[in-house]
Amino acid sequence: ALLTCTVWTVMALMALCIAGVHLLTFARIHYDQLFGLRPGILCMLSWVISLVLALPSVTNGHIVIYDASLRHCVWGHSDSGLKFLTYLLILGVLIPAAFSSYAYIRVLGILYHSPI
Repeated sequence: ALLTCTVWTVMALMALCIAGVHLLTFARIHYDQLFGLRPGILCMLSWVISLVLALPSVTNGHIVIYDASLRHCVWGHSDSGLKFLTYLLILGVLIPAAFSSYAYIRVLGILYHSPI
């Protein structure tokens, strides 16, 4: 569960970084001005943020439970399991996806107003 949650959020955060770099490229601003960090540092930072967001899946036994009939770990249907899944999707997937969409809308605006 930790790996699954981490990969979900890393993909969203890396897409956000790529969208930010595209926005800065089309706006003719150097990519070092994206938070003042190099791309390698941004990648490592997205992994750290994702691990921190996914950490409750390890520390809380109600989030992921072992199902003996399936012989597999499944999401718990308790309140804490559903709250964790909700906050993970909002903070780790939906907010970065919204910022990525905003960045690409800005890129389209730049391309629309630039001369051919």
